[in-house]
Amino acid sequence: MTVRIVATVIIAALCLPSALQASPVVTGRLDYRLSWNGIPAAHATVSINQDEAGPEPRYRVEATAQTSWLVDLLWSLRARVTSIFAGDDLTPQGFRYDREVNHEHSLTEVTFDQSSLASLATTGTYYHGGHTTVLDVQDADVLDPITTIFRALAQPVRIGDTMRYEVFTGEARYRVELSVAGEETITVPAGTFKTWRVEPQVWKIGTGLDRRLRRATVWVSQAPVRAVVRIRSEVFIGAVNCDLQQWVAPPSG
Repeated sequence: MTVRIVATVIIAALCLPSALQASPVVTGRLDYRLSWNGIPAAHATVSINQDEAGPEPRYRVEATAQTSWLVDLLWSLRARVTSIFAGDDLTPQGFRYDREVNHEHSLTEVTFDQSSLASLATTGTYYHGGHTTVLDVQDADVLDPITTIFRALAQPVRIGDTMRYEVFTGEARYRVELSVAGEETITVPAGTFKTWRVEPQVWKIGTGLDRRLRRATVWVSQAPVRAVVRIRSEVFIGAVNCDLQQWVAPPSG
């Protein structure tokens, strides 16, 4: 699995702190640290807030990720992801992935035309190197990466359950399976949590199973803060780990 794929999987997964049982979306800020074989590699922050700008309740998720100075010597990443979805049924309303990889800027935006849910039109626009690529998808069930996991984690589940989704990144379509493999108690800097262990598999539509993803596991806490507390992704040499450092609740009142 390339470093780029690891970074993409991790930043997407970091934007998913919700519950594996039906519950309101958790709001606040979550701070993470990434390491490669024990070596500090990057840090990331995820903010989940209620957005009061529109007539209907909705949530705005914003995540940033930045590689460490040491990793920057070989490969650098500066990334910001934003996703907006409806507060009641988690319908996607917009997705934006702005990043700079090795000082080359790229921007991906996904827009959803909600005028007719029976024939939802989704458009992905990718900007890179002065070129623009536009891809249209006619599929009422397609979701952006962040909304996909929020919707999956909002469902009541049991060990052995598998959730399946079609995901559109703005550049390609994927079929994603999230399997609830078991329960574990794990300790990260933010504390000790009883968690669900979730194992994802990814197929790029038209090409089959993405074998660059050697093996990835996500641990989601059951209580008291329902959030992604650890991600582990095997790479060509060793593994990348991402651990929750702290959760900061939103101001009361």
